[in-house]
Amino acid sequence: GGLGAPRARIRAHGAREGVLRLQGALKIRVINVSKGKESWSEEACGDFAKRVRRFGVEVEELTLKPAPGPPKRTVDEQREEEGKDILSRVSAVEGPLVVLDERGDQLDSFQFAKYLQDCADQGDRVATFAIGGANGH
Repeated sequence: GGLGAPRARIRAHGAREGVLRLQGALKIRVINVSKGKESWSEEACGDFAKRVRRFGVEVEELTLKPAPGPPKRTVDEQREEEGKDILSRVSAVEGPLVVLDERGDQLDSFQFAKYLQDCADQGDRVATFAIGGANGH
């Protein structure tokens, strides 16, 4: 708490409810390494932005060009360059960087809302989510 922002009720999966107090407190940045705007990514980000906008949360989507890969560079070199490009656009002072990976933890809506609220409560201004290129991150 302590943000002084208006409270908005959210409904998570099932009957669980929570209170999200993010208005003006947190921006969400999605960084996607891709040759161009992917329709699935654009659609998912657009849908997400529409859902959180009602809580006063701004969503910024940034698409980065993939680094040259094989045969010019090894996959490891490509990943390293893409990682550096992502990191160059993130400030640890602003807030966390979450690398999205199919092997990672999957959060339901309630858990995700709590994560964002925890970020805001800690004073984070931006929560950045990164989607790596075709060869991973």
